[in-house]
Amino acid sequence: MKSVRLAWIPVVLIFVSAAFGQISMQNNLPYKDLIFPQLAAGGQYETWMTVTNRGTSTWRGTFYFFHNKGERWNPIVDGVQISNGALPASISAKQTKTYRVTLPSLAAGFVMARADDAEFSNFLEGNMTYYVTQGGTMTDSVGVQPSKPFYAASLPFEDFGAICLAFANTDAEERTANVRFRIFSPNGTQQGPMREWDMVPKEHKAQYLFELFPEIAKAYGRGRLEIESDVPISGMALTLISQMSSLPLNSTTRTYSVEAGGDLHFTDVTLWTEGLFVNGYITFQHSTDPAVLMTVSGDIRNGELHLSFGGVITAGGIEYTVFGYIITDSVFDPASVQFSGTYYASVAVVGWDESATFTAYLVD
Repeated sequence: MKSVRLAWIPVVLIFVSAAFGQISMQNNLPYKDLIFPQLAAGGQYETWMTVTNRGTSTWRGTFYFFHNKGERWNPIVDGVQISNGALPASISAKQTKTYRVTLPSLAAGFVMARADDAEFSNFLEGNMTYYVTQGGTMTDSVGVQPSKPFYAASLPFEDFGAICLAFANTDAEERTANVRFRIFSPNGTQQGPMREWDMVPKEHKAQYLFELFPEIAKAYGRGRLEIESDVPISGMALTLISQMSSLPLNSTTRTYSVEAGGDLHFTDVTLWTEGLFVNGYITFQHSTDPAVLMTVSGDIRNGELHLSFGGVITAGGIEYTVFGYIITDSVFDPASVQFSGTYYASVAVVGWDESATFTAYLVD
């Protein structure tokens, strides 16, 4: 390896510290705790939220309920109607609690928990269960995991006419979301036009898939739903035939081919997101030596993608431990067909480091 001594490492470490220093409680806590993007109450339905604090100190915070266009929602919780869409809660270390959500008439919305502090000694985990009754007898129930906010998701399905969807704009920065939906056949051919929703902050929407795509026959059958948003949203999916069953609706992967300069350059990257957090894999190569797969992780801050990586590469038959950092030079949107930026790489033991620009192209 040639020595390029750019002395960038201290600068990058300072920059990373500054970036993480910008993570406020307001922006980060929605991803620390729980989000359930669909509660149904009233009529035949009850929703039970069961949560536990597996930390070592008491979790104190508030469950916030929203519906419609981001309005505060006041369902009945454990027999008492809440006010201003807020339910203060205190859950001791190792304690488990269940909150029973009901209403006199059928309505739906979503809930997100927000802690009063940013302590790492308390974290909520939990799940949600829908109960359906008829004539006082429970006829159906289904358990649902909390949502991890995503930019892009993929939902394969077997029965187009049986899919129920619910979404909430849970973006921590309170931005309006532009959400795009596309249906694909079993062999990957797009069916019908793309649909778009604009969702204001904290807006909630629920709809059958066949209502979203009325030009596709309800009996269409098997296929795939692709969802893209320009800000993080939360969602869930159910199959409803004679009984309900839940379907996972999580972040999907995006793979990019990369053109880059530098003595050590990367050629491919696969990413997925959970709220503001980003993880993935990256392929690095030195000259004509074998390419090496490394893991990357980071976040999206003010629209920019920040990733760090590390691993072992082979150069001239010798193994070196390399680490580095990647930053985009424009707003990063996982739905974009390309993005660009600068990467930095270093092998500290031999005093080698370099930087170079890159452009990544979506492999669709």
